[in-house]
Amino acid sequence: MTIGFIPVPAAGAVNAHLSGCLHRIVRRRDQPRQQPHKATAIRALDIAQENGVSSSNHQRTATTTNTLDFPSPHRLLTVNSAPQLALRYGFPVVTQPADNYVAIIELITPGGSGWSKDDFKTYCEQLEIPVPPMHELSVRGAKNTFTGNAAGSADVEFALDMQVIAGATLGTVQLLMIYAPGDKFGIKDALQAVLNFEDVDKVSAVSLSWGFSEAQAGEELAQACDKVLQALLDKGITVFAASGDDSARDQDPDSNKGLNADYPAASPYAFGCGATTITNNDIITEKAWSSGGGGVSMFSPVPKWQVDAAKGVDGSQGMRCVPDGAMVGDPQSGYSVICAGRQMVLGGTSAVAPMWAAWKGLTDAVAGKRLPFSAEAVYTGPAACLTDITTGNNGTYNAQIGYDLCTGMGVPNAEFTAAWLRMNGVTWSPSTQPAVVS
Repeated sequence: MTIGFIPVPAAGAVNAHLSGCLHRIVRRRDQPRQQPHKATAIRALDIAQENGVSSSNHQRTATTTNTLDFPSPHRLLTVNSAPQLALRYGFPVVTQPADNYVAIIELITPGGSGWSKDDFKTYCEQLEIPVPPMHELSVRGAKNTFTGNAAGSADVEFALDMQVIAGATLGTVQLLMIYAPGDKFGIKDALQAVLNFEDVDKVSAVSLSWGFSEAQAGEELAQACDKVLQALLDKGITVFAASGDDSARDQDPDSNKGLNADYPAASPYAFGCGATTITNNDIITEKAWSSGGGGVSMFSPVPKWQVDAAKGVDGSQGMRCVPDGAMVGDPQSGYSVICAGRQMVLGGTSAVAPMWAAWKGLTDAVAGKRLPFSAEAVYTGPAACLTDITTGNNGTYNAQIGYDLCTGMGVPNAEFTAAWLRMNGVTWSPSTQPAVVS
């Protein structure tokens, strides 16, 4: 699991635990629940634009302070909510129900993990967006076992993934929830479940906030997983995989054992998701997040579409580099989420993977068909126009002009979205918002 937490004022003690055998140390501090307040989805967009978050320009300003104690009745509509960040990054706005799915893979930790229908309903009610239709799949008997955010569970991961996608898509894209055991083969089996889904032709993307360091995964498992990832990509289903929250020392931040890239983010058949940060005082400037994952694969040769970008990376030695792109992931500028009845602000590259998956779901909805997006698109061709992040570092690597091992090719913007749709025969621009699916 790739997730980060930040302290919220007037809360209890910090609690740290490992979420299963697969991923990061989770640091949690909860904020007491407040009574929900409502604002319509369109009003959510209005508030964003009133606060200077314009969908027509990827350089954005805000006239309000981004706080952590949510004094406003529209506390989910601050600049660190999924709808606001979707506007920041030039996502299409779809206001009618779409026919496609975004799949979310979740692993069940030994003590149980899951999500609460009450939490999810409350989150959607606060934005006054519809609760998106949902289909659930079980892998090897794994099921939703919500624990109320008990220690050792991954309940917050479920909440983050689901609520980020629902918020960014305004509840219009369907969710496909896939529950798998939290063992070494859980990810591969869950990806295979997507491939075997009866309505697989309606799946746009997979959000994957789980992973191993490549050293943990091993080359044999990576090769087996690559086959499934390639089969999904051949169908036009993009897997957006979190790149980790331990800088370049994936899952081993305190040792000197060497650098590790995260898998499946390091697969050439996945889109690796890095992370950035914005600050209260300067939300125009975006820089690399100090803990965002990134690095060089020990297994996968550099794909031909990444060769030129990798030339600017010291130590790449002809191997696949990760991440490919980024969005906000720093918990200090993170996402408003509800888990076990409590308001939280969460982050990590676990937030970035569902944001990218939501973007793919929305662009497919606008196009009315599944578009064959892969990591290659941000390196070559008309859509290779992400906003470059050139400052900051992830503790090991520095952001720079062009490709880097912190933020990849950069963060999305409306120009990128329009170029991607245009090269697939779809005319779209922010001025035509909101887009409506027929």
